[in-house]
Amino acid sequence: MKKIIVHGGKAHLDDFLVTCLALRQYGVLPVERREPTSEEIEDVTVLVLDVGNRHDPENNNFDHHQLERGTAECATSLFAQNVRYGGDEYAITLDELLGLTKWYETLKAIDSGGPFTWAKSKGVDASLIFELASPVQEALILMFEKGAVVPRSLVDVMRSIGQQIVAQLYSRYCRIDELGGKIRVIELKGLKGYVLMEADKEGLFLWRERNLPDAAFNITFDDRGPGFQLFRESDHPRIDFTRVKDDIEVSFAHASGFIAKTRTKNIEVALRLVERAIV
Repeated sequence: MKKIIVHGGKAHLDDFLVTCLALRQYGVLPVERREPTSEEIEDVTVLVLDVGNRHDPENNNFDHHQLERGTAECATSLFAQNVRYGGDEYAITLDELLGLTKWYETLKAIDSGGPFTWAKSKGVDASLIFELASPVQEALILMFEKGAVVPRSLVDVMRSIGQQIVAQLYSRYCRIDELGGKIRVIELKGLKGYVLMEADKEGLFLWRERNLPDAAFNITFDDRGPGFQLFRESDHPRIDFTRVKDDIEVSFAHASGFIAKTRTKNIEVALRLVERAIV
């Protein structure tokens, strides 16, 4: 690959992110922010992202603006659908990896249909998007949109971002199968929960979403102390750990009742405390 061309003018998360992922895939390349020439659109060694009005993976063209209204795709998703990651056992497309997150569908919906359409579909006010905006994301995108050529220093940072996103998601994806043989599912007073008896919690949220979405609590190793962490899942209304805050085996219980910590790793003690915390 010779270079990356992405649209100029105001930048958005989609064109920034797809460039990060392309740099992870192909290594450090010149990144130019402008309209491509007809020759560049036909040149398979030029990666054209979010511009050019063409989706043609064989020629490395990944624009979505020409697609029919209501098509929930963006440049990131079109590019990700054509990139595979991992070995034979855990082969997966980049699109499937990104699909493990909560933000990916939101990115596609907002970039293809706009923030107000997305907000309406969720039953929230569009101002929520701006209230939750990250100043770090905004700063990076502002740096990205300055000038017609992205400086090498920022290209290196963007490649690192792409590498970090993919590596973290792939690690979580592979971890889901491992967790299946390590997690113990339990039931207390009619509520389901689970126990993980090891320090590595990578992929735990994804495992729970896929295998035990109605979990009310979990017990895991405390990463800041010698005992267990007792946690209320999805703010379940029947779990309140302030009910055990005065127990001699409890080193900490949050005032809002969503978490507590034990002094030692005695699983029978942890189970007793969770049972007492159930309203």
